[in-house]
Amino acid sequence: MKSIKMFGKSVPLLAIVMVSLLAIGASAVLVDYLSDTISATVVTVESPMLVGISLGGWEETTVLHPTFGIVDCYPDEHNLEYWTTTGTLTIPGIVGGDSITLYTLSENLADVEITAHEEIIISNPDGLTPDDFVTIESRFDSIYGDLGYGGWGDPEVPGGDCYNVDDYRIELWSHEDTSTWGAGEADVAEWVITFKLGASGTYTFSYRIVVPGTVPLP
Repeated sequence: MKSIKMFGKSVPLLAIVMVSLLAIGASAVLVDYLSDTISATVVTVESPMLVGISLGGWEETTVLHPTFGIVDCYPDEHNLEYWTTTGTLTIPGIVGGDSITLYTLSENLADVEITAHEEIIISNPDGLTPDDFVTIESRFDSIYGDLGYGGWGDPEVPGGDCYNVDDYRIELWSHEDTSTWGAGEADVAEWVITFKLGASGTYTFSYRIVVPGTVPLP
């Protein structure tokens, strides 16, 4: 075995190689985590509320409601072929003095109760106040939409909870009021809007479910 001189002594070459290997093997890198990383990605988060708007047109029947007596019922209110759930529903041309009937759908798609604000806004780019209407009346289905409609509530116009958001929009109800939907609950509201004879322009009826306190639609 060959040897070399180190510090005045003869040291076998093999021993030097072993010392070198031991030095390499004893080194370590410190890390600031205790495990590897694992992750999961949610591809799409869907809105928990489905909304729709319709002009109606499906078969109307009547049922005996335990509180309101004989009331109207729309058995196909959950059939989405009758509803516009995205984009815009075009309303055929009308003239001042006419009435239109709209229906709005709100359905809780989540497995938990949801409390939120129903934002109902009518707009007109030519300007708008509640005085553009003779009346705006509404009524709502009851008990998850299975037993038909209750009676008509107090009208939003005249004298109801209807106010100007700005010179071009009015909102029905107070923006602080909230509604509650149970898990899977679907509700339908019927709106009858009667225009004054002098009303003119393009009117847009917008409906959405928002967190209470959200700024009204732009």
